[in-house]
Amino acid sequence: MTTRLVNAGCLARRPVRKPLLENIHRQARFVWVRGHLNWCDGHWQHVVFSDESISLLYRQSHEALLDERVLPRVQAGGGGVTIWGAIHNRGKSELHVLDGNMDQCQYIRVLETKVFPFAKRDFQANCVFQDDNGPAHRARRVMDFLEDENVQHMDWPDMSPDLNLIEKLCSEIPHGLNNIGNPHKYLAELTQAVVDIWRDIPDQKLSFLVLSMPRCLRAVYNTRGGHTKYRILFSYCISFNTRTNIFIK
Repeated sequence: MTTRLVNAGCLARRPVRKPLLENIHRQARFVWVRGHLNWCDGHWQHVVFSDESISLLYRQSHEALLDERVLPRVQAGGGGVTIWGAIHNRGKSELHVLDGNMDQCQYIRVLETKVFPFAKRDFQANCVFQDDNGPAHRARRVMDFLEDENVQHMDWPDMSPDLNLIEKLCSEIPHGLNNIGNPHKYLAELTQAVVDIWRDIPDQKLSFLVLSMPRCLRAVYNTRGGHTKYRILFSYCISFNTRTNIFIK
């Protein structure tokens, strides 16, 4: 039966998981990308990308569903740890483990203790800070705080994880967790494993990601703000030439 289906052109495929893009999202993505197409590598090298990510305590095994390999279903993944991190062309911040869900008060503390020391260490005041449009990120108190601190804050289109470089970098974490065993029995073990994986990500990957930003924007532009097949591959090494930074005024 399987052979007949294949011969008839009936192939099994997994649906691609993508954000739901309404017309308003597509238009906003297209307008944003169009406004940044003229940015060169030097501009992107002065952007600090940031985001939160959740790692669940229990994860579904990808192996065959043999009795000894079946994981019992755990409500809400059995708990997890929410982390926050930031990257730029030459380095990454310390990974911050959130105390519960991110709210505006905790976000301001993260900005004061993680973002500003990390950004000023390498750029002084010459950088642009990126985050998404999460409720805590766009709270009035947070926006006033960034304005008072004279932070250059990048506007961001909704439903655009494919444009955020740190989203691609965070995909390293579940791969690393799969390599060190599954599942973790305690949240403390999971937290330490995530911190170790983040720490060991080489800076070369950060440079590769930043240099890929113009190609990523072009891919979104070509679909007029729609979904893309853009992929970031880390299976090979790349040699980088020294580049002159272009400072953002």
